[in-house]
Amino acid sequence: MRVFYHDKCFDGACSAALFSRFYRERIRNAVDFVYSGLLHRAGALFDEKQFDGDENAIVDFKYSSSPNITWWFDHHESAFLSPADASHFERDQSNRKFYDPDFKSCTSFIAMIAEARFGFDPRPVSELVHWTDIVDGAMYDDAKSAVEMKAPAMKLTMAIEASTDRDFVKTMIPLLAYQPLSEILEAPFVAAVLPPLLERHQRSIDILRQRHRPRTRRLQQVHSVLSASRFGLQRRRQQEFVPGESFSRIKPLVETRAHRQSRQGVRTLWRRRPCKGRSDLVRSHPERSRPQSRSGDRRGVAGQRPRAELRSSQPVRDGASS
Repeated sequence: MRVFYHDKCFDGACSAALFSRFYRERIRNAVDFVYSGLLHRAGALFDEKQFDGDENAIVDFKYSSSPNITWWFDHHESAFLSPADASHFERDQSNRKFYDPDFKSCTSFIAMIAEARFGFDPRPVSELVHWTDIVDGAMYDDAKSAVEMKAPAMKLTMAIEASTDRDFVKTMIPLLAYQPLSEILEAPFVAAVLPPLLERHQRSIDILRQRHRPRTRRLQQVHSVLSASRFGLQRRRQQEFVPGESFSRIKPLVETRAHRQSRQGVRTLWRRRPCKGRSDLVRSHPERSRPQSRSGDRRGVAGQRPRAELRSSQPVRDGASS
C-alpha cells in the first residue's frame, strides 16, 4: 500500500498515520506501507508512475482521477483541480473516496468515516484527532498558547514544517499512529532537530518585540515573514503570534462563526452522509445564486478563476449518479 500525503504539514502526516492504522485494523492486516509526500507546485501535481502500489491512497491532498488511486480523503475546498475531476469523483462507486470541506482537519474526517463506515475505534488516536483540529483549524485557546508552543503537537508541527530531511516525516508517520505525541518528541531523530528550531523561534519573537512598541494590551495575530538577510533568520512561511504587541496597519484576523457561515451561503458545499449500502452526496447548504462577475468588476481578485462547482439535481451514490 502506497500512501500519498500532504508533505510539510502536521495534518498531512497525521492523516497518513491514522489511515494506516485504520487500514491495518479494519481492512487488511498483512500490509506494508510506503509513504510519499506531495507538495503544491506549478504544473502537474502528480507523477502517475508513482502510483505503483497494489493499492494507492491520497490523504489531505487534491483529487486524482487516476484509476490506480483506490482511496482518497480530503477536506479542502480546492480539492478538485478541474470540473472534470469533480465529475469523475461524482461518478465513482468504489465507496473508498470521501470529501467534506466542513471538517477542520483531514485527520478528524478520516476518523469519522473510518468509525461510521468501517467500525474503526478512534479512541486510541483521540489525542491526534484533537490536535490536528487545533493546528490545522487554527483553533488555539488564545494567541499566547500559540506563541509559546509548549504543546507537543506544536513542537512536532514546527519540526515537520522546517525539516529538510526527505525521510523525516516518513519516519514519524508510524509513530504518530501508535505513540503519544509527548513520546515522539523524545525520539532521537526528533530531539536532535528541535532545540535549534525553538531557539530560532524565540529569537524571532524577541526581534519583533524589539522593533515594535506595544500600543495595546489586546492579543493580536501577526503574520510575519522575517528577512533572512537582515536578521539572519531562515525565511519561512508560518504564523507568529506575539502577545501584547500591536503593529501598524495590522489588525487581528479573527474569523467568527457568523462570518464563516455568511461566506458559505454564497458557495456550494458538499458532504457525504451515510445511508444503507452507499453514501449520498448532498448539499450542506441550500442553493443560492452567486453574483456573476462582469467585465471590469473589481470586487474580487483580478484574474481569479472561480472554483469548480459540484452541481447535481439528483442525489448521487458515492459520487455516482443514481
